[in-house]
Amino acid sequence: PFLTAITIPVLSYLAYKAFPYIQPLFSPLRKTNQHGGELVAKVFKAHKVKYVFTLVGGHISPILVAAKQEGIQVVDVRSECTTV
Repeated sequence: PFLTAITIPVLSYLAYKAFPYIQPLFSPLRKTNQHGGELVAKVFKAHKVKYVFTLVGGHISPILVAAKQEGIQVVDVRSECTTV
């Protein structure tokens, strides 16, 4: 147990210094007034997504509402086969 308690923090620190692309994983979270759907819609817009093909459900409604507000056309389909 003692060796593990020392080894894990040391290895984490070395990984943090050796691999700069994982440094955002160690940064503190920023608070925002936006919900996850708005953040996903902004990423879609940043990647110039024009259409979202989806099988609408309650679990993704915030994403679809925010996408529509960002000007992304949401295309509702009746089965998963037609979304491809």
